[in-house]
Amino acid sequence: MLVLATFEPSTFNPRALRVKIFVDGADDTSKLDPARNPLIQGFTTNPTLMRKASVKDYECFCRDLLEMIPERPFSFEVFSDEFDEIERQAPRIASWGENVYVKIPITSTRPQSYLSIFAGHVADAGCDPLPLICAALNRMRAHRQIELIWAGPRDLFNIVQADTLGCHTITVTHDLLKKLPTLGKDLDEFSLDTVKMFRDDAVTAGYMLAKPTPPGIHPTPPDFPNCLEPKR
Repeated sequence: MLVLATFEPSTFNPRALRVKIFVDGADDTSKLDPARNPLIQGFTTNPTLMRKASVKDYECFCRDLLEMIPERPFSFEVFSDEFDEIERQAPRIASWGENVYVKIPITSTRPQSYLSIFAGHVADAGCDPLPLICAALNRMRAHRQIELIWAGPRDLFNIVQADTLGCHTITVTHDLLKKLPTLGKDLDEFSLDTVKMFRDDAVTAGYMLAKPTPPGIHPTPPDFPNCLEPKR
């Protein structure tokens, strides 16, 4: 006999999060609504996302964002793999504003630095990213000026995991950002909403099951063309 364990889930309060949520993307217009959300504490992007969004001028795009949202931190990335060019680009990008942090492949010359772990890529490879993140946090304890970024989350629960482990920041795509209001939602309410959704979709689609045929009466074949004809 299968015995199911029962438990009473605790309600999660999203406003109790300690991890900083940064919106990850390159659509400037879609950043304005998140900027009004008190849970969103910063923004990040990279050259790949900007290229996908058809951004033509890197500096112009970044400066426009800083002008639209001057009160939140932004994380911009250098786009060179040559050390001399990286050294030239990083101070220039940093000069765009006091709220600008520069992502570079090796380290940062700023007093405060960020270590970014692409946990989503680790998970995509079939590996658990949590031991890697825990090990990084343990090694960083002696370096208070370094903060850890959980990059590339794949689901909303990653925010809770990052917060529980003590990550300083997590980047969040717009797809996950849309689900943010569900954090802390009552599970009974979630279940009821799902049942209502299935019912409403079935009614909208016009789904019906044929009524049972009384005994002694041969059912009339449904009026579907060729549905009962044997294949030749």
